[in-house]
Amino acid sequence: MSTHLYFLRSSQARGVRFGIWGWCLEEDAICMSPIKLGYTWEPEISIPVTGALVLYPIASILAFLLILSLVPVFRARTEKLKADADRVLRFFAVSSFVTSTLAFVFMIAMFDIARKRFNEAGFPAQFGPLPWLSLLASFLLLAVTIWAFKTHSTTEDYRHSQTTGTAKDEESRLTSPPHRKRLRPLSYSSVRAVRRY
Repeated sequence: MSTHLYFLRSSQARGVRFGIWGWCLEEDAICMSPIKLGYTWEPEISIPVTGALVLYPIASILAFLLILSLVPVFRARTEKLKADADRVLRFFAVSSFVTSTLAFVFMIAMFDIARKRFNEAGFPAQFGPLPWLSLLASFLLLAVTIWAFKTHSTTEDYRHSQTTGTAKDEESRLTSPPHRKRLRPLSYSSVRAVRRY
């Protein structure tokens, strides 16, 4: 478990850092064993709250699937495959963004309460680098989500305009209205011939 990436650091126990999978003491380089999701450091941090950190591994898996879903988007040969790939991309983009944002919100709420409890007990505590990395990841996933929807809507508009234009051309070709037919002008001799009868 890395001691350089952590959510919260407190001066209690001569320095302790809290991450996703547990805590580590700074002085003796001792980490919680076994590492797991859902740990405690009573009374400041309780197990039910840290269980929400499971959202981070889920968000990581969804982000990995999002990266994999980019391959068919760029390699699709037909319009149907392109449309299917766009739908898959949008699903994973939204899922990973929502999950990472929820993870960030739960993490900030949980460790902010713990930070206040440490400070009230006389042990200064401050956030580490992981909250800011988590926020950056959420912003990047938001950008990918916006890009996925923008690209898809542009593709759909183009496809719709092409389909509509083709249908209109075919309809006008098959059912040409009578007023579009050009009439030959009548000559003076043909008018005289009509008047005789």
